Amino acid sequence: RLGIVGMGRIGTAVARRAKAFGLSIHYHNRHRVLPAVEDELEATYWESLDQMLARMDIISVNCPSTPATFHLLSARRLALLQPSAYIVNTARGDIIDEDSLVKLIQDGKIAGAGLDVYEHEPALNSKLLKLAAKGKVVL
Repeated sequence: RLGIVGMGRIGTAVARRAKAFGLSIHYHNRHRVLPAVEDELEATYWESLDQMLARMDIISVNCPSTPATFHLLSARRLALLQPSAYIVNTARGDIIDEDSLVKLIQDGKIAGAGLDVYEHEPALNSKLLKLAAKGKVVL
């Protein structure tokens, strides 16, 4: 189960590729996508981000960085993820509370993460580098 946060152009492209690999597609977005897109992807819309986060195996972050999305994935929301869940952020670093993400991975509350962006770019959190050395994070 893939949960996509932000189902714009990039989120939809991620969904198409994930569906081709057999993942079930779930998404949270400000607005539902067109019914034809939902049908094509067999996608399930979640009005509640919290409820979606608690039920997914993988979370893909694809929303823009705005004042409303700053730390959208806060410590509270990250704690909703299953211990076996992975989070992938290719959007903007400040959408995820990076310190909380690090702590939850260190404590075994989240399985790992793939990060293409960082909260304080260009600086990189040294704790993320340590987790990468342990195979828990891909940077």
